[in-house]
Amino acid sequence: MTDALLNFDDVGLVTANVPDPGAGADFVWTSTENTRILVISIRLLLTTDGTAANRRLTVQARQGPIPIAEAPAPGDQTATLAWTYCFAPCVLGIDGGTNHSKQWAPISPNFYLEPGHSVASAVSNLVAADQLSDIQIRYYQKMPR
Repeated sequence: MTDALLNFDDVGLVTANVPDPGAGADFVWTSTENTRILVISIRLLLTTDGTAANRRLTVQARQGPIPIAEAPAPGDQTATLAWTYCFAPCVLGIDGGTNHSKQWAPISPNFYLEPGHSVASAVSNLVAADQLSDIQIRYYQKMPR
């Protein structure tokens, strides 16, 4: 299979485990590869403190500090909860259980990052005691020949 932006005959699937940012901070991850990559999924856990209003998680592709694409989660997370978020092409939903502890949100099937671009979170109403953790990004990258 050949794609205009990435030849799938010479790519490999890579999983990046992103270090947890400090409490109260969004994560930013920049690929260390010096090639275009295709992000296929982003998974993370957001644990919220009990002192603030609802949070809304959005994943962004950035060129420097400027968002060039965004994928918002389908719902708000209230205080004092730990929810897992999964962003991937063609998925959308909220866990049907009583605690809604898992949310799926779509990202573009063309979520390409050029060298130097980054993936980041943008959480509304993030407070100092909130924590993003267990961050994993899966992507295809061109393999050396």
